[in-house]
Order: sequence, then C-alpha cells, then structure tokens
Amino acid sequence: MNILRRRALDISLGIVLALSFAAILLGQENPFVRIALCGVAPCPKFAHSHAWEKIAYDVGIASVVSLFFYALIVRIPEHQRKRRLKRSFSKHYEAFKRNCIMVMLGVADLTSPRKKQEELMDENKFYD
Repeated sequence: MNILRRRALDISLGIVLALSFAAILLGQENPFVRIALCGVAPCPKFAHSHAWEKIAYDVGIASVVSLFFYALIVRIPEHQRKRRLKRSFSKHYEAFKRNCIMVMLGVADLTSPRKKQEELMDENKFYD
C-alpha cells in the first residue's frame, strides 16, 4: 500500500473515530452533552428521539470497538513486521559491509585488519 493511500486511510479512520465518539457522547442516556450543546445552538426535537439516540450510541460503540480490534489485529502486527524487516536488512547490510571491508583489507595485505575494519565501518573514514 503506498504512502498516499495509507495517509488517506489513517485520516478517514481518524474521522470515523471522532464521529464515533461524538455519536457516543450525543447518544448517551445521560444527556449532559446534548444539554451543553443546546445552550450553544438550538436543538431540534424529533419524535422518537430516544430511539435515534440509542441507535447513535450503539453505532458509535460498535465503531470504536471495531477500530480498536482493527488496530490490534491489522495495524500493530503490520508495523511490527515492517520494523523486523528493517532491522533484519540493517543487520544483513552491516554484515555485508564488514565482509567487503575484510576482503579489501585482505587484498591490500594489511597486518591488523580487525582494528582497521572497525575504523572503516564509519562511512566518513572509509572515504578518507
């Protein structure tokens, strides 16, 4: 998945999470948020509003729980897998670099290749 798609997915999941929390707070049986909002803006009265509040609350809870399990089952393992791959590639690259330096020092016929190898592992000293 490319970076733009991942960012778009992250943004949309964040929006869904924010809307879910808003639905939970607005649909809660204790109307403290609705009362606070009605003081700021006019609140319409609907027939059967209690049923709609309950639906909003249930959908909000279901969305938050779904996003939580998505993070646990998909996102966190994916992130850990990427970190393991990066760490593995880094270790393989370092071993390859050490082996190349040892071959170069062996060809140059230096007497203390171990000490020189550690010194040449630094990229700046390698080019000097």
